[in-house]
Amino acid sequence: MAKQTSSFGFMTPEASDLISDSLGHLGSNFEQIDGMPLPTEYGSNSQMEYFKFNNGILLMWGCLNHGLSMPCTLQWGFGFASADFDIFWPVPLVAPNNAAIIVQGRAPYNPDLLALQRSIDASKGTFCYNFPAWSETNISKQFNIFVIGRWK
Repeated sequence: MAKQTSSFGFMTPEASDLISDSLGHLGSNFEQIDGMPLPTEYGSNSQMEYFKFNNGILLMWGCLNHGLSMPCTLQWGFGFASADFDIFWPVPLVAPNNAAIIVQGRAPYNPDLLALQRSIDASKGTFCYNFPAWSETNISKQFNIFVIGRWK
């Protein structure tokens, strides 16, 4: 027997090897789409955008382009890091230690660039760029971030 999930009220199907069972469970969830929470507020600051939901969920995202202003010249572990930089949340996080924060450093044609989370609090996150093997000063950098947390 299928059981209801706690997040959106979808039905979780029992394990089955039959395609017809899977399609049947998929069809039973389509009517639940109307019951999914809709954003109640959209906004932004100079660094990020956000959606607030009535159930307290907060989604925030952004892309920062640092260009050449954040060179990785500070020796750190087995590689080199940039100076720390802050990203200020457009909406404070109620429980920053329970937020899911996904970051990605981007440098054209260079998969070695990492974006590292240094610290998090209710109003901001502190991050840096890192190259694992060498010091660099001439690679343009971008930073993508996606945060899932709570506003209430």
